[in-house]
Amino acid sequence: MVTAKKREDKIESHWKVTLVIAVAAAVAFLWPYLGILSFAAVSAYLFYPIHVRIARRLPAMIAAAVTVALAVIIVVLPIAVTLLVAFAQGVSFATSTASYFQTGANGSLRDEIEAIVDQVNAVVDPISAGQLHMSIESIQNFFANTVPTLLKTLLDIMIGFASSIPALFTVTTIYLFAFMAFLARGAKILDDLRSISPFDERMTALYFSRTGAMIKASMLSQLLISFILAILTALLLLIVGAGPYFFFLVGLLTLLNMIPLGSAPLVYIISIVAIATGNVAGGLWVFVIFQFVICNIDNVMRPRLIPKSVRLNTALMVLSIFCGLYYFGLLGLIYGPLIMILLLTTYETYVEHRKGTLAKELKV
Repeated sequence: MVTAKKREDKIESHWKVTLVIAVAAAVAFLWPYLGILSFAAVSAYLFYPIHVRIARRLPAMIAAAVTVALAVIIVVLPIAVTLLVAFAQGVSFATSTASYFQTGANGSLRDEIEAIVDQVNAVVDPISAGQLHMSIESIQNFFANTVPTLLKTLLDIMIGFASSIPALFTVTTIYLFAFMAFLARGAKILDDLRSISPFDERMTALYFSRTGAMIKASMLSQLLISFILAILTALLLLIVGAGPYFFFLVGLLTLLNMIPLGSAPLVYIISIVAIATGNVAGGLWVFVIFQFVICNIDNVMRPRLIPKSVRLNTALMVLSIFCGLYYFGLLGLIYGPLIMILLLTTYETYVEHRKGTLAKELKV
């Protein structure tokens, strides 16, 4: 009896070692596309409730294909079009800025900039004894040397993007097929993960529920809140003449709203510049409406869509975002918090498991 038990334990330990080796080999093999596979898995998790409803009337794979098509039409295409328009508006903004600082400008804009420079010098010169004195020519020369370099970098990015279209096609194909596979086989994948979980059934259920809740909170709710606030803020900035760059601002503000500081610093700077350049009423309206209306919308929406129990600590959120940006680039805004969620959930679940185990031992 004892020998048989030892043999079973030995076989179990061998299987665990084999599983670890297999997982490591799979990660190494899939590493070039691991990010896009992870994104497909998260997308499938978010759209799985829709897939379940469709699967009641259609076979699993057809239901998965329909769900993917709906996701592309409802989410992917609008985002792609918005990004393209935003990119074009960003290029237009950079080009007009470069044109001004390379060729100079006449008229009201130059007069306004000179007035701002004079106001700054009036404050700074007595403090620095003239050491930090600025002139419109020095500012123009600085931007004349800097902006062309930025535009060249932007052009290189565009050329690199165009040259990477075959790779983009490959990544898109992998994403769509992985998305479909995760949808069609999602229930089986979850059952398999539960069966190999090192925790008992209660802790496994707790682990999955917490991870799912935090993923929904960080992906769906956070993106939704950021996007809504970005649209409202961009509409507000129409008051100060930001209409030609509306979609560019929506994209930029959405990204800024995903980090703890949010878009407030940018909005404050725009309102100050508007006031300094003569649009006092517009700048004040932007500041007041943003501070007392849009910020309060954020304060109302966030607690309702993101429960306090599944929110990341502010320090951990900032750390996860910057680590994600370092390792994954722009997609790190998504991957960073997801990785932190998995690490934090694993830690918290293990702590609760240990507390439960110690409580049982103390009772005995």
